[in-house]
Amino acid sequence: MDYQYLPHNIRFYRVIQGRSQDDLARSVEPPLSRSWIAAMEKGLWPASPEHVERVAKALGVPVAALLRRPRIVKSAADVTSVIVAPPDGAAR
Repeated sequence: MDYQYLPHNIRFYRVIQGRSQDDLARSVEPPLSRSWIAAMEKGLWPASPEHVERVAKALGVPVAALLRRPRIVKSAADVTSVIVAPPDGAAR
């Protein structure tokens, strides 16, 4: 897997869902630490395929969404077309 865009995409989906790093970390099964999510968003720690799958599930997006080249968002209308609601039961 190519993880070039993973840090940006994790942060993008987390932010557009209005979630904190701590909230995302707690919603991953089993939970991760906030510092782990922060390091992932900065590209500091290599992610295993298992971790990518767990974070994608917690964000409610397909793994492919975390790995693909980010779209350029030019307006709020563009953002609404890619907003993904958190999975059922996930806190905001």
